[in-house]
Amino acid sequence: MNASLYIGGNKGRPTFVENLAIETVINSFKTLKYATLVDSIRSQSSDSAKAWQQLPSFTFAASFIGGRTKTNMEQYNGVIQLNSGKLEPEQAIRLRDKAAQEPNTLAAFVTTEGTGIVILSPVSSPDGSIPDNNEDISKFHAHAFSVVSLYYESCLYTDFKKNEHSLLQLTSATYDTELFFNPEAETFLIATKKDFEKKTTKLLRNMEGEPISYDHLPIGEQRDTEIRRAFDRAYSNALNVESFRKENRSQFVYALAYFCCVAGIPEAETAKLALQRCTTEHFTADDLRLTIRIKYKEYEDAAGTDSGLTKVEKETHKLEEFIKRNFMLRRNVILQGIEFRYADHSSHEWTELRDHHLNTIYIRAHKEGINCTLNDVKAMVDSEITPSYHPFKDFIFVPFTEWDGHDYIADVAATVPTKDPEYFEWCFRKWFVALVASLINDRVINHQILVLIGGKHGMGKSTWPERLLPPEWRKSHFDANVFSNNANATRMKLSTSAILNIDELDTIQRYDQETVKELFTTFNINIRTSPDRPPRNFVRHASFFGTTNHLDILRDYTGSRRNLCHEVTGPINFEFSIDYKQLYAQAWNMILNGFRYYFNSEENSIVEQHNQHYMETDADMELFYEYYRKPEGEEEGIFLSAAKLAEYIKSKTGIAISKKMINKLGKNLKSLGFQWKRINGYTVYHICLKE
Repeated sequence: MNASLYIGGNKGRPTFVENLAIETVINSFKTLKYATLVDSIRSQSSDSAKAWQQLPSFTFAASFIGGRTKTNMEQYNGVIQLNSGKLEPEQAIRLRDKAAQEPNTLAAFVTTEGTGIVILSPVSSPDGSIPDNNEDISKFHAHAFSVVSLYYESCLYTDFKKNEHSLLQLTSATYDTELFFNPEAETFLIATKKDFEKKTTKLLRNMEGEPISYDHLPIGEQRDTEIRRAFDRAYSNALNVESFRKENRSQFVYALAYFCCVAGIPEAETAKLALQRCTTEHFTADDLRLTIRIKYKEYEDAAGTDSGLTKVEKETHKLEEFIKRNFMLRRNVILQGIEFRYADHSSHEWTELRDHHLNTIYIRAHKEGINCTLNDVKAMVDSEITPSYHPFKDFIFVPFTEWDGHDYIADVAATVPTKDPEYFEWCFRKWFVALVASLINDRVINHQILVLIGGKHGMGKSTWPERLLPPEWRKSHFDANVFSNNANATRMKLSTSAILNIDELDTIQRYDQETVKELFTTFNINIRTSPDRPPRNFVRHASFFGTTNHLDILRDYTGSRRNLCHEVTGPINFEFSIDYKQLYAQAWNMILNGFRYYFNSEENSIVEQHNQHYMETDADMELFYEYYRKPEGEEEGIFLSAAKLAEYIKSKTGIAISKKMINKLGKNLKSLGFQWKRINGYTVYHICLKE
């Protein structure tokens, strides 16, 4: 391939001198041959105008004999020349080096002024030929220019001058010691519409019906099915035109995109389905998207009949399809936020949608030619296209798992060695089924707290409750830091958490017993999430779990039925594998079949009787038991008021008991099951004096 050398091309009519091999010309740009003239121009010295006159220019697309006219064309080289706009010198060098990494780059060098780059890329028809008559050459070259420029713009993220695609274009000599030249560069295979028509006319005749517009079909299963059928037909047709061989993959995807385009399949859907079939280590997802983008740009006028949509409506459809193809979104109704992950990272964890995710969507959309603003992206994401996701209900019901009949709840209970295993399994079964009920029924709350007591440190008491939850819940729906200085934050955890674990429960209860009791029973969570918004009601979901190393953790003699206390006697078994789908399916099955997960009055009495082992010693009750006891069986005993009981104790010890303590004593006696009755307006209690 030869380049034609001209002088005087910068002022007036250039004069033809000779034809030189392109390799010779490019290599001369690396030597000092033009260095003095180029340095004068770059430094803008007083001799720069004279230097421009002395500096030769070259044509690379074709060689000529004489003036640069089509009639004087000696040979068409099949070389596309791209000229960037004005760049900073450092940016020009960076883009030159980046262009050098592309396999289709024949040459890349910095321009004479040092503020731009020139890229040369070889092109040909799919069969390796280039046109040989002036009319076909002009059409082919213009078409090839649009394809190659689009490719490099996508790769380098810079624009190239669109008015410089002429065969007659001149390029001034330059000086660039680091220029890139690769005589073995891969040729861009440019398939024109005429090339495709030769191969596809028969196939197109056999395609059923006219191209379909899918824009009016709502996003959903029917639309997906129709598009997939059309894509399958296009894929089959493409295989009849080109094979998906390593050396021919671009041409195959060109053909596939062509058939999808004339079938009316939106570009976003074509790319999405092609990604599932056509990517390999030698033909990446980025290669595929770019190839389809180029082909759709070429044939956008052939993409079916007019859909009847406005430009804004079309761009909105494009953005929606693009987002659904590239990203996965869901609105977590428990955490009250949108979650995000990339479509090609579907095995990765979901993450909270942040500004940099929105910016990524916006930038990638523009790379695919979608005309949108960042606000358009935000509005689209925070709209009906983002499906609601209920982490608790979706785990249990989507897909629904039938319980296989095995007692998984008993298996899980058996992993904790306790002093009374039968009592622990009974309590755990009720507590766990109540937990599941509170996660899926907005009108149910779990009033009990399951407490593991005693044992040495390292038994696993604090770790075990987290293991009751599926792994995907643990990060966002298990919380071991229940209390904070922000009361609203603490209350909000009642809605967002499945389990709230209170470690060292005895310390917390001693600190604020009333606050703990209130949290256990809170049903309505009314919180103002923002100063400029009214308060909102949130659903209570959380169940409570507690741990402590101390046995005497209960202090309220008036009632401890909410505390399901169990003394741990050994290390918890964490080697046990839990089938969470079946575990929760069993609980749901029990709920459906009427299992009573709440405690009735008789069962509450059993719990309170069991809890006597874990009551903290009360000084007033110690004094009481020093002189009194509960009657046994039909024992007669006597009935005395709390004030008379206190008066007797004072007579024996000299210790005065306050009115507040007298009231507390009466409440404790009722809680401990002492018989009582009203006589003459006073409450009296059935007791026996100790000998």
